[in-house]
Amino acid sequence: EWKSGSYDEEGEYFNNLGEAFGGSLNGLVGQTATLHIIDCDLYFELEFTFWQGGNNGGGFSYTRTQVDTGTFCDYAAAGYDCQGNCLTDVDNDGVCDEVDDCVGQFDECGVCNGNGPEEYYDCDGNCLTDVDNDGVCDEVDDCVGQFDECGVCNGNGPEEYYDCDGNCLTDTDGDGVCDEIDDCIGQFDDCGVCNGDNSSCAGCTDEDACNFDLDATIDDGLCVLPSYDESGTQCDVCCDYADGTWTHINPFYTFDPNLRPSITAGSDADEWGWQLSPAGWLSADDTLNDDGSITTVSYFGEVEDSLGNYTSYLTSSCFEGIVSLALTFTHENKQIQGDIIVQIYNDDMNFETITTLNPELIGGNAIGGDILGGWSGVLIEVDSDENGVGDCDEETSLVEDISSWSIYPNPSSGLVNIAGDFTEEVVINVFDNIGQKVLSEKSALDIRLDLSSFGKGMYFIQIDGSNVYPVVID
Repeated sequence: EWKSGSYDEEGEYFNNLGEAFGGSLNGLVGQTATLHIIDCDLYFELEFTFWQGGNNGGGFSYTRTQVDTGTFCDYAAAGYDCQGNCLTDVDNDGVCDEVDDCVGQFDECGVCNGNGPEEYYDCDGNCLTDVDNDGVCDEVDDCVGQFDECGVCNGNGPEEYYDCDGNCLTDTDGDGVCDEIDDCIGQFDDCGVCNGDNSSCAGCTDEDACNFDLDATIDDGLCVLPSYDESGTQCDVCCDYADGTWTHINPFYTFDPNLRPSITAGSDADEWGWQLSPAGWLSADDTLNDDGSITTVSYFGEVEDSLGNYTSYLTSSCFEGIVSLALTFTHENKQIQGDIIVQIYNDDMNFETITTLNPELIGGNAIGGDILGGWSGVLIEVDSDENGVGDCDEETSLVEDISSWSIYPNPSSGLVNIAGDFTEEVVINVFDNIGQKVLSEKSALDIRLDLSSFGKGMYFIQIDGSNVYPVVID
């Protein structure tokens, strides 16, 4: 801004030099004008020494003197006026932009006009929260912890014995139950036995048969029934042994080391009663079981020694003669556990049953128990009038043909002949006394079977799927 006159003279300041001198500059030579530079608050006195104007150009000259107003400085610091004020301070932080480290603001990480740290991270790029220390901030971590082998965060992995899809690692039989927890790797038979052959519950299911098995649920086709003639007369009857008792003297040589152990047995029942005279101990076979117990098979029979005469003689309606006994039982510390299997046999007969210990029959130097009776394995003829002739006017035995077949000899040492009216080829099956098939043949002619390799015992010969004949191999 301008005014006419020196700095100290009174006068009004105008926006330009012409206004300050009344609109005419022709009389400037010799005059003094004061210039005020507002931005720097500086004052200068100008004394004009030449002025020329006109349409053909012009010029002027002057002398300039800075007025000392008390804040006079020759040169202000860069960026500042003489009063120390910033010439430029865009962010108004009191630091001139020319020397300001940041024209604006530092963020919390010290970056000029920065946006601060990335979300969830600190200024060094580290997660603010990373519980599992996997370098991924919890807020963006797919799993705060660890994935198990199935890809489940903090999971326990697959269930034992299964893969991640719930399939068995091992399932041999393909039943959807893993082998490790499968009650049966394979199939249960009709008896509920794993991989069984139905033999454990097979037997004769005909209640009228001699060999009816109360526990059998599958009929084995080996039922032996009494026979009848054409008039309906019963020719033979199942010969049974009644329930009885047994006594074992000096078992295990417990009471007298010099007295041979022996067994007597029998039944006083009115029907099918029987008696066995003392049978002396002969030998024993022992088998050590995994649980520490011992399974023993003790053999008894006819024997004479200095302390007794052991005749081992069986008297019954079904058989009479000298027999042998085999007792199979499990014991520990000379204490018998569970049932005892009893087999009474000779070349002509074989009877097997079970017995249990009866505390009332234990005392002195003996133990005893109850013997379960049952079918002896033979049929005897019906002779109602006891005249020695059967009601069907023929003897009926195991060697008789009850239809059109003849099985002989019976008992046999192993070779058994089968004869009959062969009109076509038939199937001949042989079963042992637990119903297992041991031999199968086809024939359209009389045939001889060799059963010697199967051991002694009772066998059943089934012809053409229907006729069943018991045979004793001695």
